[in-house]
Amino acid sequence: MFDHTFKNIDDALRQEAGCTTELDYTEQASWILFLKYLDDLERERSVKAELEDKIYNPIIDKKHQWSVWAVPKKKDGSPDRDKAMTGDDLVEYVNDTLFPYLRGFKQRAGSPDTIEYKIGEIFSEIKPKFNSGYTLRDVLEATDQLRFGSQAEKHELSELYEVKIKRMGNAGRNGGEYYTPRPLIRTMIKVIKPKIGETIYDGAVGSAGFLCEAFAYMRPNAKGTKDLETLQKRTFSGVEKKSLAYVIAIMNMILHGIEAPSIVHDNSLARSLSDIQPKDQKDIILANPPFGGSERREIQQNFPIRSGETAYLFLQHFIKMLKPGGRAAVVVKSTFLSNGDATALRKEFLNSCNLHSILDCPKGTFLGTGEKTSVLFFEKGSKTKRIWYYQLDPGRSLGKTNALTDADFDEFIRMQSSFDTSKRSWLVDVSGIDSQTFDLWAKNPNAPEPLAPLAPEELVTALDDASNKFSEALTSIALGGGNVAFNNRLLGDIIRLEYGKPLSQENRTDLAGIPAYGANGVLCWSTKKLRDGPTIIVGRKGSAGEVNFVDTPFWATDVTFFVEHDPNETDLRYLYYLLKLMNLPRLAKGVKPGINRNEVYALCVPIPQSLEQQRLIVSALDGAFEKIEAATALAQEQLSLLKDLRQSVLASVLFSQDHSSKEAGHE
Repeated sequence: MFDHTFKNIDDALRQEAGCTTELDYTEQASWILFLKYLDDLERERSVKAELEDKIYNPIIDKKHQWSVWAVPKKKDGSPDRDKAMTGDDLVEYVNDTLFPYLRGFKQRAGSPDTIEYKIGEIFSEIKPKFNSGYTLRDVLEATDQLRFGSQAEKHELSELYEVKIKRMGNAGRNGGEYYTPRPLIRTMIKVIKPKIGETIYDGAVGSAGFLCEAFAYMRPNAKGTKDLETLQKRTFSGVEKKSLAYVIAIMNMILHGIEAPSIVHDNSLARSLSDIQPKDQKDIILANPPFGGSERREIQQNFPIRSGETAYLFLQHFIKMLKPGGRAAVVVKSTFLSNGDATALRKEFLNSCNLHSILDCPKGTFLGTGEKTSVLFFEKGSKTKRIWYYQLDPGRSLGKTNALTDADFDEFIRMQSSFDTSKRSWLVDVSGIDSQTFDLWAKNPNAPEPLAPLAPEELVTALDDASNKFSEALTSIALGGGNVAFNNRLLGDIIRLEYGKPLSQENRTDLAGIPAYGANGVLCWSTKKLRDGPTIIVGRKGSAGEVNFVDTPFWATDVTFFVEHDPNETDLRYLYYLLKLMNLPRLAKGVKPGINRNEVYALCVPIPQSLEQQRLIVSALDGAFEKIEAATALAQEQLSLLKDLRQSVLASVLFSQDHSSKEAGHE
């Protein structure tokens, strides 16, 4: 119903110079979506009040309501573009009038639990990034087509918003900071089994995935308005430190049906453990705290076991926030299980909680990170006596197009309830754990033994087979130039090498956004783009002459050139292959090697007379290089087999039974 509208919003945002990354797109879409939701909510409340013969006092005053400034309408309901602001007038109104008005709700609201306070908090934490009022007008009119009235409409919008969050999370190296895979979250919830009346907390809330999924799990069990009110007002709470994640969490929970989310914009770790009282504690904790972060020394003072690792501080926070008898499922880096810097924490953890299950997740569970992760399932109030381990193996490599699914966790959920043992699961008695290190890393005792090494004769056969495949791969690489008519031309007549520009420190980011190219490839990430792709980046200084093809928006730093050309005359991929062939590094001169672009312009190169011929050559080259990659893999397989053969021959000669018996004098 709304997927086409979301696509139109995304397409418009991508035309906005002030928005350059998936994070920007999600942030700017979020505040606009929120105001449209608020307008629909106000309309719904107004109708309800009228039916009950009551007076409704709107939250937003008349002149700042959506229908006045965002999308004014004619009597027939169509947009009134004569009344609608656009261009610089619209940008000026949003920046200088609307946002200051909305930020003021934080001071005017009576309580942090009200939607008025949330409005003030949200608009205090984000900035409008639209440079073009025409682009903003397109986004507003597309957003106006969305409706938040029925549960079905909210459900679809929540799913579409989740897709945006997932895309944003996958775009960054710190993907888990914004997005925990939903199948993993649902699995954790199914093991914990929250019930209506229990309180659920996440102190590193991110995009609120845990709270939204817990709400979806519990809502079907609501038996009446009292249960629904409990879910809405007395069940879910969270804390988020980062501004963007806080805004996304609020919007995500609203779209999932929680009208006034109890999310606080703060640092959970800034609160001393001694300040947490029984009234603050929760029945259930579901969380995925940030990997590899660090906190200032004064924050570490709040914890009895001090650490520079944020995740270790969060684990102490969660234990303290849990009621006696409370249940938790927390994602950690697998290194927590054995690292020496976590020894004291593991000892305290095992003595104060029953760590009954550990789920070992495969590499690639979190896109954008290379971290191995585990999920700790525990209850507070009794010592750990034994731990059930489960090694998740989906039977495939994980990636963006091949992520974990709910079905991948079915066996784990089924076996966890009774702690069954299998080739993937096993039990460990805590009495057998090293009492000095409290190392919880446990090797699977039920895993099949490694296969015995092959005999030399078997390896020779395997090597012959690999060699035949390699030969077949090589003979399949044939370009076939055909009847192509070439003209010899100077490169300077075909391309322009434009200078890159310095990238300021304030425009650098740790999150994967716009790739910023140095002479030898991607140097870092940028919050701004220099140009839209595609183009070719050529190293100018340092790794001078290196050539990289770029098909996305990019920033070329001041040690590079980027190529501009006439796409009606030459194919960019053909130029890329041509520049690779030219061996440009040979032109580099000086102590810090550099290239003079005039020397590049003076090179004479063969150019097919038509674009069609250029593209045919590119297609043939692409196919050939793909086959070369396959042949390379086969060659590496042969090398591996040769190494195995060397070891196998040594073993067969030096450690054969007959030889060793004679040498040692044994019968």
